[in-house]
Amino acid sequence: MPHRTETFHILMFELGPVTVEGLEILLYLQRQGHSVYIASDEPEALHVAAQHPLHFAFVDVDPPSIDGYEVSRKLRSSRGAATT
Repeated sequence: MPHRTETFHILMFELGPVTVEGLEILLYLQRQGHSVYIASDEPEALHVAAQHPLHFAFVDVDPPSIDGYEVSRKLRSSRGAATT
């Protein structure tokens, strides 16, 4: 199998604790050479997006205290976003 040289910047935005399954996925992605960031609130997620050209974001869209869809829209429109 050929070695992949392309790496991605990936954000996981989760207000609660990260599940074991979520952590396993993130660790797998890191072992594959990708940069993985975890944010636990909206300002932190937007800061990560401003600092890194995100290729993917896993966003909790149904948290109890904020609108996850709105956070997703803000992440897509941030200047650090690589794709939508």
